[in-house]
Amino acid sequence: MIYKLLLFSILFFTFIIKTKQVEKKIYIKEYYDSGVLKAEGWQQDGLKENYWIYYYSNKSVSEKGHYLRGKSNQYWFSYSKDGSLLKEGTFDNGLENGWWVFYEGDNIEKVKFHNGLKEGYALIYKNNQLKKAEKYLHNNKIGEWTSLIKFKNDNPEVRF
Repeated sequence: MIYKLLLFSILFFTFIIKTKQVEKKIYIKEYYDSGVLKAEGWQQDGLKENYWIYYYSNKSVSEKGHYLRGKSNQYWFSYSKDGSLLKEGTFDNGLENGWWVFYEGDNIEKVKFHNGLKEGYALIYKNNQLKKAEKYLHNNKIGEWTSLIKFKNDNPEVRF
């Protein structure tokens, strides 16, 4: 009997403590002075959480992605005012990580990031043709190739 009372007490107080620690998520909408929607998404404990969308004053989407404890996280998209895709990639704890793709007209640049720094290769395309490859170490360019053959010879670890 004492064992059951003790177990019940522990479970009850654990539930009370956990309930007080979890603040409800609220859905937030931010507006420009003109009254046009500027951003919307979830907030918990005063920090942005989960999915958010940002808008230009012309009502087109400027950015969309996820937050984790107030920092950009997971996959994000950024758009120009006319709605064309500008860039896309993954954040981890507020920093770019993995492959990011940047779009500018007929140019596409695919860049590898680690903890917010260019780290590894950047591939530059024009009209869907690879024009140049670059290599970065801690955000510093350490190599550049305009010949695919030379690039393959200098970087045998890269497989196509």
